[in-house]
Amino acid sequence: MMKKMIVRNISKEFKGGFGIKKISFEVNAGDIVGFIGDNGMGKTTTIKSILGELKIQSGEVIIDGEKISQFAQRVAFFPDQRSFPSGIRVCDYLMYYLSLKDIKISQSKIDALFEEYGLKGVYKKKIATLSSGMVKKMLFIAVLLTDADLIILDEPTANLDVESRIQMLEILKEFGKRGKAIIITSHIIDELKEIVNRLLIIRNGRIVYDDQFDNKVDDIEEIYHKVYESSRDSSNVKRILSIIE
Repeated sequence: MMKKMIVRNISKEFKGGFGIKKISFEVNAGDIVGFIGDNGMGKTTTIKSILGELKIQSGEVIIDGEKISQFAQRVAFFPDQRSFPSGIRVCDYLMYYLSLKDIKISQSKIDALFEEYGLKGVYKKKIATLSSGMVKKMLFIAVLLTDADLIILDEPTANLDVESRIQMLEILKEFGKRGKAIIITSHIIDELKEIVNRLLIIRNGRIVYDDQFDNKVDDIEEIYHKVYESSRDSSNVKRILSIIE
């Protein structure tokens, strides 16, 4: 079981400038970390840099004293739906995903999970033929089958029905109790506040808030507004309203 992941001063520069700069934070076993920020602020770039999908210019990611590349089989990633191939069959995606982690799962267990999630009969269909909600469920099944120590999820509950959202969040909460480390990016902060115990906020490619979170005394929206208040132009609301009046 993973004890600690340390992200230390990672930077990724694109042709147009820095995507992220000197990102640093730690995640301990049992942490459920809410990772939030406006669109384009660097959440996905940070995640892809941690996972090695993007080559960083500087910094490092260490898990229990080793580079994350040595720990890759114990990391599960739930991608944004826009960033993975949809032209292949569900079964081919799942088998490829598990093979990357050298995991062998009985077909009966896979079938049982697909039936539990209401996906019976779609195992050999192309991903492109599935609804957005079905794709989300399929991606979460892949995460469940890896039994990973570190789980990173990019907008996992978007397009899910209410029951499926509640179920997913309950499972993630239970995983945290079992010592798994979890990072979730989401714009649905009402959901995050029910399960996270740490909060990271990113702005302009830098971490601007990193602290413990207790939903009994803390409020994500209030913290978020305080962090962003200095840069928010409240006059644009008046301008927009004046246009439509």
